[in-house]
Amino acid sequence: MTRHRRLVRDYEARIDTSEAMIDMAMGELLLRRIIDQQLSNRL
Repeated sequence: MTRHRRLVRDYEARIDTSEAMIDMAMGELLLRRIIDQQLSNRL
């Protein structure tokens, strides 16, 4: 999560904006894990 600077501190005034940023960060994390797993299975 610290890769996303906006999530390190809560700068957002609206809760739904904060939730959207967290969802985006978690989506990126999941995609990165899936891609890494698929690449390691190829070897």
